[in-house]
Order: sequence, then C-alpha cells, then structure tokens
Amino acid sequence: MEELKKQLMERTGISDVQATEALKLVSEYLKKRLPGIIHNPLDKAFQGIDFEENLKSQVGEIGREVKNKADVLADDLKVAFEKVFKNKP
Repeated sequence: MEELKKQLMERTGISDVQATEALKLVSEYLKKRLPGIIHNPLDKAFQGIDFEENLKSQVGEIGREVKNKADVLADDLKVAFEKVFKNKP
C-alpha cells in the first residue's frame, strides 16, 4: 500500500494522511461490491503483494478443501449404499 500511497500523493499533491484515508475508502468501496473470496487478495494487492498469484493460491486451497469434503461424502455414500443393498435378497 505504501507504493500506491506514494503514487497517489505524488500525482494528486495530497498529504500522507489524506492518501491513507483515500486508499481505505477505495478498499472499503470495492469490498462492498466484490464477493468475499476477493477480499483477502484485494487486501494483499493493497499491501503490494501480487493479486493474481494470491488469488490463485486461495482458489487452490478452496479446491483442495472441496475435494476433501467430496471424498468424505463419497465414502459415506458408499457405506450407506453397501448397507442398503447388503440386506436385499
């Protein structure tokens, strides 16, 4: 955020405090209008961390979590079906 704040101050002539407040306002504005999954990468982008890489990492983590939950569900369904069909003549 320091790099962006510096550019904002240089281009507009506003003070450090004003630039900080302006960036907070922009961040809050975007967060109100973007899905929650974007909030963390957006914070990272304001901190100067690569937005795309951060978002890819977060989506990868979500994908792994969904896969793990789907695997558990599949195992539970397998057990349930085996019980049902085991008792059939």
